[in-house]
Amino acid sequence: ESGLRIFVADVSRSAQPKFLCELYKNNITGDKYMLIYKANPTLNNYTDDQIATTNCTREQINEARKGAIHITLLPEFFFEGGNADLTEPKHYKNGKTYVDVLSDIGEVVPPKKPFVFAGAAYDAVWAFALALKATFDAEGVVPGEANAFLRTKDGIEKIYANLMAVDFVGVTGHYTYDATGLRNFYVYVGTLEADGVSIRNVGKYDAKTDVLSSFDESLMWRYKGGEPVLDGRL
Repeated sequence: ESGLRIFVADVSRSAQPKFLCELYKNNITGDKYMLIYKANPTLNNYTDDQIATTNCTREQINEARKGAIHITLLPEFFFEGGNADLTEPKHYKNGKTYVDVLSDIGEVVPPKKPFVFAGAAYDAVWAFALALKATFDAEGVVPGEANAFLRTKDGIEKIYANLMAVDFVGVTGHYTYDATGLRNFYVYVGTLEADGVSIRNVGKYDAKTDVLSSFDESLMWRYKGGEPVLDGRL
């Protein structure tokens, strides 16, 4: 299209309110413009102190990102904040708490250290453990032979192949790898609203099947004027 301009900006968390304020002040909003917003949705609720660093009101900043396409790379299960023992918040879809999810996989939250559990790291180790088990079972490797097997080129290649084939639901959701060895993420796509109505045109992109499908109405979440939903989850 003639006159089309595309701007790409890598804006830090602290600078985002100022950036959105500049968009508003320069009238770079509305139907003529498209803002693609990739971020953690739980970080979209800027504090009063952050708003105070701009020359805009919270309403103006929310107006600047109204209608933006929002893409999140968050895993299927995501929680943030909550009380000390993690019995709150509950997941938006399955109603489970973080403690429930950990219990499902036999993991216990350390006393007085509810936030030290690293779900992504746990799932990565679990994926490697599944690859090791699949390889050892297929090759007939017993514990005493594991070290010698892992030092061979053939052993490494077979473990890698099995690692690329892992497919399970862990603490952070559906876990698979792509052909390049990077973890697939199952992204959620929708458009933001600034007036308190439901997010529009919500879909889920399945990285393994390359399919973008719409959510059923029962799975729709509400995203009110840039304010995150109570369980810290899209």
